[in-house]
Amino acid sequence: MNERRRRVRGHHPRAAGRRAADAVTPLVYFSATRFVLGGDAEVEVLAEHAGQLEDGLMLLDDLDRRWGSDGELAAIAGLAAGEEITVSWDTVLLLTVARPRGVEVELVTRRATRVGPVELPSADVRRAVAAELVGRELTDAGCAAAAVAVGGFVVVTDSPVAARLRLSAERARCSDGRRVPG
Repeated sequence: MNERRRRVRGHHPRAAGRRAADAVTPLVYFSATRFVLGGDAEVEVLAEHAGQLEDGLMLLDDLDRRWGSDGELAAIAGLAAGEEITVSWDTVLLLTVARPRGVEVELVTRRATRVGPVELPSADVRRAVAAELVGRELTDAGCAAAAVAVGGFVVVTDSPVAARLRLSAERARCSDGRRVPG
């Protein structure tokens, strides 16, 4: 079959590539608030769809359950010396960063062992780590930008997605059609 017959009319490969590069991806502002880890949390994102925000909110809720009064940290505090339990990766990260007295963590097996009197990570440390983890989750979910505030700790992110997107906005107009200065 010759080249002329195979090519679909109006679909030149280079022209299609230019159109894809010039495409505008709409971003929407989403926000949500929660009461987690003993304080208020607010999550704001610029994303293509609400599902990206939901990824961060689900992680925030999971961290509240894991690090709250009935979660993995409470279970560690309730262990007798020498006893161990398997914990989530998020809890392994928290314990590795905070290095609380009385707890040893085995990274490969995710086992936390009580080795003496336990001093668990403070609420502020939990909130700071939660804000960082949720910010990273939102970036991984494809959000162009995110702001996560947990208690007094705020993490603001942007992602490589933002560099690829071409954002466009029309300047605002008054009701009589004049452009708003600025």
